[in-house]
Amino acid sequence: MKQVILAVIVLCLALLACGAPTPTLKTADDYVKEYGGSRDAFQEILSLTDCAALQAKFDTASANNSRETAGTPLFKVTLGYMKAADQRMKDLSCYGSSSGKPINTVNAVLAPTQIASTSTAFFLPTLTKPATVPPLETLEPTATVIFILPTNAPVGSVPGICSCSGDNLNCSDFPDQGSAQACFDYCMQQGAGDINKLDQNNDNNACEAN
Repeated sequence: MKQVILAVIVLCLALLACGAPTPTLKTADDYVKEYGGSRDAFQEILSLTDCAALQAKFDTASANNSRETAGTPLFKVTLGYMKAADQRMKDLSCYGSSSGKPINTVNAVLAPTQIASTSTAFFLPTLTKPATVPPLETLEPTATVIFILPTNAPVGSVPGICSCSGDNLNCSDFPDQGSAQACFDYCMQQGAGDINKLDQNNDNNACEAN
C-alpha cells in the first residue's frame, strides 16, 4: 500500500513539473514596445556574451538616466537600456561571478523614488555598493560604452549634420535651435547621451543661443 501511495505522489509531482510554465525572456521588440528607444541598441545588448561589456552598457545607460526627470520619455528609454543589460547579465550568471566586475544593478543605481515610478518590481541579488558615477560631462566616450547607432539623421534635423559617434559638433554647426534640439534628442534616445555637449546647462534644451 505504501508503494502505491509513493507512486501516486511521484506521478503528481511529475505532472506538476511538466505543466509548469517556462519563463519567457524579453526580446528587443518587447523592450522597444515597453520603453521606446532603438531596437538596434536593445538587440546589441541582448546579444552580448561578455559580462564586462554588459556592465559598461549598464553604466552608460545609468549615467544618462540620472540626468533625466522621472516620468519623461528619455528617462523611460534609458531605464529600458539598464533593464535589458541587467536581464542579460542575469541570463549569463554575471552576478556573483569570480571576476567580481558586474556589480551595478537597476535597484543599486536608481533612487528609491525612481524605483517606485517603474511599473514592474525588479528583484536583484544583494551586491557590493557601486562606486559613484561621475557627471556625464566628465565621462570620456570609448568604443566599449557607445551603442551602435543607425546612420540615418533624425527627423527634424539637417541631413548629414547630426552624428552621435563622438564629440564632433558645436552649436555653430546648426542653422537654428530646432535643428540642434532634434540632434540632441536623437542622441539621447540612442543611449549616447549629450555626446556633442550641446546642452551646457543640463536643462535638456540644446543650443539655446541659436
